[in-house]
Amino acid sequence: GTTTMGTTSTVQNIQLLGGRQVQVTLGLPDATSALAAAFSDGLEVTADIVASEGVLTTERDLYEAVAKAINEDAVLNKLAEASVNSSGDLTITYLIDGETDATVAAEDAIVEMSVLGEYADLSSSQQNSLLQALQEEYSNSTISAADVESGYDAADVTDSALVTTAGVNSAVNGSNVINAGAGDDVVVLSSAAADQTADRFDTVEFDAGQFGNDTIVHFEAGVDNDVLDFAWLNNQVQINGSTSTESREDAAIDLVTTPGAITANDVTVVDFNDFTFGAGVTFDNMSNAQVLASLNEAGGFTVGATTDLVGTTQNSILMVQNFDGTEGNQGEYKVYQVASTNTAGENFTSATLVGSVDFGEEQTFDVSNFA
Repeated sequence: GTTTMGTTSTVQNIQLLGGRQVQVTLGLPDATSALAAAFSDGLEVTADIVASEGVLTTERDLYEAVAKAINEDAVLNKLAEASVNSSGDLTITYLIDGETDATVAAEDAIVEMSVLGEYADLSSSQQNSLLQALQEEYSNSTISAADVESGYDAADVTDSALVTTAGVNSAVNGSNVINAGAGDDVVVLSSAAADQTADRFDTVEFDAGQFGNDTIVHFEAGVDNDVLDFAWLNNQVQINGSTSTESREDAAIDLVTTPGAITANDVTVVDFNDFTFGAGVTFDNMSNAQVLASLNEAGGFTVGATTDLVGTTQNSILMVQNFDGTEGNQGEYKVYQVASTNTAGENFTSATLVGSVDFGEEQTFDVSNFA
């Protein structure tokens, strides 16, 4: 787009990106849905846009920032690589497999780009340099600071890179078990989701303790699909009222998706806005103590007693999605190890953040996706 400044000058919006950032959403290969939609589908990262010469920017400067964002991010550079050729064309190539349906590929973006920042974010020195550069570029001293501010804020540049090659799914059958261990990791599962059966799926194991901030690609939720295996879902119950150690079995895992009763070995998956927090508490800064206090507030979550529980402590998993009903980052979940007494009521005793998992999009879990 363009903006009129001064009495006669038509300024290209692409020239007004200096001092700003580009938000890049990298879509993941998916056969049935849009590839890239910020904070809904894909993984997001930002990078500074830097003018290659002087102050005024070019389309190539924008694309160079996109390439830098992908290539220098510790997660995205495991999944794709980006380059800008001598003609200024941006190319993104996946480093992982995965098929994109032809009808999706024809209309959807592999990468979504959105420019962030406002004129007020610039220092006075940057504002003056931009004004002088535009006056010189267009030989027009009537371009004013007000013109620059208006044009800069109106330059809401968005762009996308479209799919040109659809890619293919993995051709290798089999079940894989992956344990990334401690630390931040990128886990790429089989891409042949449509071919999964009850005896063919991938399992991601999480050991007890802190496991870091993990990104999982190609996770397929739903009945008899991929599995998240949490080591601390280890509660057992006595069989038929026996007290023998040989008459025990793992307590059944139930999936809880709304505030309500939580029992031994349950997995609770809810959104951030399912909790009641005080002012200023966000998904990013909520503490273990605040989560525990919210769990124990009357009228929401509660402990459900487990019949014939071995011991007196119930263990469960709480996954909180970064979504408040309006905005957030769908598909990103904080994972808490939750403990309670085996007494019905507001009797949660601890909630400990053990890591986070980002799937790139919201998951519709089935109880069979947990172990």
